[in-house]
Amino acid sequence: MTCPGWTSKDRSLTSCARRSRHPCSPAAGPRGVFLLGYAHPVGEFSADQIATVEAISDELATTLERAELVDRLAREALTDPVTGLANRRAFEDMLHRHHARAVRTEQPYGMVMVDVDTMKAINDQFGHVAGDAALRLVARSLVAATRAGDFVSRVGGDEFVVVLPDADHRGVRLVCERLRRRAPLSLDWKGRTIPVGFSVGGAAFPADGVSTEALLQRADQALYRAKHQRKKRQGHGTD
Repeated sequence: MTCPGWTSKDRSLTSCARRSRHPCSPAAGPRGVFLLGYAHPVGEFSADQIATVEAISDELATTLERAELVDRLAREALTDPVTGLANRRAFEDMLHRHHARAVRTEQPYGMVMVDVDTMKAINDQFGHVAGDAALRLVARSLVAATRAGDFVSRVGGDEFVVVLPDADHRGVRLVCERLRRRAPLSLDWKGRTIPVGFSVGGAAFPADGVSTEALLQRADQALYRAKHQRKKRQGHGTD
């Protein structure tokens, strides 16, 4: 491999410096510029020196490619492919680290669970492509309704969790109310408007539990109470 525009006659330090503005790169594309020079002018580089530089730049480019691949795979392993949010693995890792910090610093934090009520109906009637679009719509709504420092993740088929750093019980309640006011969302799908409903439940550390398991359980219980209340309102024609 050689730098673009390089020829075997371009052996002077001045020429090398001029050519170094062009990135040396493997077939996958540019990875950077490798520049080698002497502290004092010495005339031309020898063919052996040029070959050595080319071999080193090839090895550096390959190493960078491998590092980028490892980084991309690591990100993908922690990302939900449908919504682009953090996945369950990322959520569990973040929750345990944040909980340990909250215990150590005696700072509160909150957790909000969200379950999409209409997913089965959307998948059955409009197909899974529409279902994925509904999940992305919910994901965007959750991100828009929370702070930049909040951690939004999709942890299951139609389940999302938001971790709220420094939020006490009142803060969790306010976020839940804010999210409830957004439901149902409206999905524009092939000329039709599909309602996307969801239920919300929350819990706060340490008011609702001092372990992650207790907090998840309390948030889940609150979520299903909200689901039950919604179904009762629908049954009485008030929703």
